[in-house]
Amino acid sequence: MQKISNTLELKNAIRQLENQRADDWILLKEEILTTVESLKPINIVKNSLKAVLASPDLQTDAVNAALGLTTGYLAKKVLIGNTYNPFKNLIGYFVELAVADKTIHNAESIKSFVSIFVQKLFKK
Repeated sequence: MQKISNTLELKNAIRQLENQRADDWILLKEEILTTVESLKPINIVKNSLKAVLASPDLQTDAVNAALGLTTGYLAKKVLIGNTYNPFKNLIGYFVELAVADKTIHNAESIKSFVSIFVQKLFKK
């Protein structure tokens, strides 16, 4: 700032500072509202999901996990079925976990096999 030498320059400088303070206050309010909005739990979850879905590696891992859980559940239902026997239920859970684990670790080869099978099936 330049040196103020009379009252008119002082009044102009005060008016400028008051205008700047009013503008800064408006910007501060907007920033606070933006911060409060971003800290709401639903927005935190939504932003986290967007970040997860934007990552190709995490998308692949999510698809592989879903594939593994689905095949594990189906294997349990096919092999054990619906039973009230606690021993069979326990074995069913072990089967489900084992199949899910193997499917998750070999998901790429399973996907390629299914893709080839579907192509050959519909080629005829």
